[in-house]
Amino acid sequence: MNEGKEITYCPQCGSGNNKTAEFCNMCGYALTASKVKREGLPSWVKVLLVIGVALILIPPVTVGAYYIWYKSFQNSSQSEIEERIGIMGGKLSVINVANDDQTFYISVKNATREVIGAGNGDISVKIKDSNGVDRIDVAAVETTTVGDIGGASITGATTTIPDGGEEQIEAHNTNYDIVTGETYTIIIIAAGAIETQRYTAV
Repeated sequence: MNEGKEITYCPQCGSGNNKTAEFCNMCGYALTASKVKREGLPSWVKVLLVIGVALILIPPVTVGAYYIWYKSFQNSSQSEIEERIGIMGGKLSVINVANDDQTFYISVKNATREVIGAGNGDISVKIKDSNGVDRIDVAAVETTTVGDIGGASITGATTTIPDGGEEQIEAHNTNYDIVTGETYTIIIIAAGAIETQRYTAV
């Protein structure tokens, strides 16, 4: 019956049918749906799907790549800045602070690449209360301390601190009682470096 004609076989009953037939002449199965299922989606639909997926993925991937690049650039720039500061005479670190009634005990680490202390440069200590009022504002010059606030002085700052070394500076004000719970801003200047630290008194 189908000799010499292109035939397609029904997936339901296996009967041969004319290739152009929409339904099986034996069982009535819809052959058109079967063809679509076998052949899959048209190529133009596949292309649109690929484009759609690309449009969804490209923005977050681009933003993520930019963020990674920016953070890398920022870290690199920060490292370069720190290196330049170190070369020019750079870092002073407050590593610990304690207090009693009228004295701040400030442990300082010298990473300025210079020896600081008596005969090698001034060390200035300024301490402000939470209202921005100066409570201590003194400088150690050679082996003496000078300042504009009565009763204020520092000790330990006239000790030589080698590069990489640590020293405790005691900043006093006999005319001022340190307030428990008050947050103070401690500013130390030495060898061209400035270190600022916030400290809540105990």
